[in-house]
Amino acid sequence: MTIHALPLREPEADAAKEEPLSPAPGRWQLAFLAEVAEALATSDTSTSRSPLDFVLADLRTLLRKDPRKFALLLFAGYLHVGDALSRGHGGSGESKYAQAARELVRLTNGTLPEGALAPLLAPPSADTSAIPPAGQPGWLRRFFSFLSC
Repeated sequence: MTIHALPLREPEADAAKEEPLSPAPGRWQLAFLAEVAEALATSDTSTSRSPLDFVLADLRTLLRKDPRKFALLLFAGYLHVGDALSRGHGGSGESKYAQAARELVRLTNGTLPEGALAPLLAPPSADTSAIPPAGQPGWLRRFFSFLSC
């Protein structure tokens, strides 16, 4: 058996460099939580601190119970933020983040909690947030009903 050295390929200039994966599962998650906790600890303490502590405790519990679900939920959260920023900057139609959410649902096959990606999975034209619930008049009708009194 003969082993031949292969010539090294030059990396493409526009290729993104990937960081090596952590050898121990869960290390990056712990580092993430520590970094967030530290950033929050250096910020001004106020009454809004308590909800942040609750969320950090919730994330720690989730990490202990299911590190894979923890990572998926962080990714799902990033998809929500990316989609919101995309729409906020004039993106129209279905964003790449919404498309990624559809793919994530397909790949995880029920691992994520039901409804976690629901806003991203709704068709872009189906934004019904401004429509009042059935039986309740909209703000415009309520406004004009006051004028007619």
